[in-house]
Amino acid sequence: MPQVGEARRRVCRCGSRSAPPSADAAFLAFVRDRMAAHGMEASIGDDVRPEHEGSYPVERFAELAEAVTGYIVARRAEWVAAFGPEQAKATTAQAHERFVLSRCHPAVKRPA
Repeated sequence: MPQVGEARRRVCRCGSRSAPPSADAAFLAFVRDRMAAHGMEASIGDDVRPEHEGSYPVERFAELAEAVTGYIVARRAEWVAAFGPEQAKATTAQAHERFVLSRCHPAVKRPA
């Protein structure tokens, strides 16, 4: 039976024997791993500048990662501007209720 650290290394596949430094790095490592493992290309599913349109093969991953990181930073700034800098561990449903519904629809009653 594998030890906890061994399982993490197998799942992460990020080329490091330690955990990724951030969720962004973990996400990008996952995308790169899938691209490489399956011969896939990736594209950015967001409103992108013309220079970022189209798909990226794994050979252009560094370019993709740089562009994606910029969009993540921009979207995170929009979130902070709309909902504040508070951070919390929450599921998607919990975050929607706590941050979005409570600020955008204050009259909506929270489920008991």
